[in-house]
Amino acid sequence: MNNIWRQIATNWRTFENDSDSEVLIEELTNDALNMVLVEDSFKSALEYLDEEENDDDDDWP
Repeated sequence: MNNIWRQIATNWRTFENDSDSEVLIEELTNDALNMVLVEDSFKSALEYLDEEENDDDDDWP
């Protein structure tokens, strides 16, 4: 799991240091989320919300 966070940090540092980079923050965030989800270390947001006790869908905007 630490390797994933190191990779995410490296990606962000590369983005911050490369002023000509065309990589969007959204892409970096999506890549980070995918790395975490692929490792199956975290649940997706939907799985988390579905498992809440007394879930009456009041958590949706």
